[in-house]
Amino acid sequence: MDEEKKFYTIEETTEILGISEKEILRFIESKKIPVLKVGRALRISGENIDKFLEGSAETVPDEETEVLDQEELKEVFSTDPIEDEETSDISALNYKIGKLEEEYDELLKKKQELEEDINYLQIEYEEFRNKMKKLVVEELKSFLKKIDNGKVDLEEKSFKE
Repeated sequence: MDEEKKFYTIEETTEILGISEKEILRFIESKKIPVLKVGRALRISGENIDKFLEGSAETVPDEETEVLDQEELKEVFSTDPIEDEETSDISALNYKIGKLEEEYDELLKKKQELEEDINYLQIEYEEFRNKMKKLVVEELKSFLKKIDNGKVDLEEKSFKE
């Protein structure tokens, strides 16, 4: 009797076994129920479901089952295209957020460089201003000394009048 093997989806298996998808996933991860991965879908053979129901489902040898990690299980059970689109949108947003963070860090660095330049220019300005004050004060003192010594010929007539 070449009987064709019947394979069930996870949803069908939940109905047959009367347990939740999470429980079935737990059994798959612990290798109590062997699965066949077809593309993104997981299939469980009717024979394995019968063995599980009979309670003879022991840990299956590695060559009979494919070990799936959490990401693969999420991918397999993602039947909602809107959810896939949302995940895609989230990835795109995360990428944009990463780019914006890099740009923000670059702008912060430029801001810091500009602040350093401003501080440098303020110091240079203060030094220049102090030098100019000294020059003006020295010139004023020199001018006043010349007046006191009579060396500057001001129109004395205009002062006497």
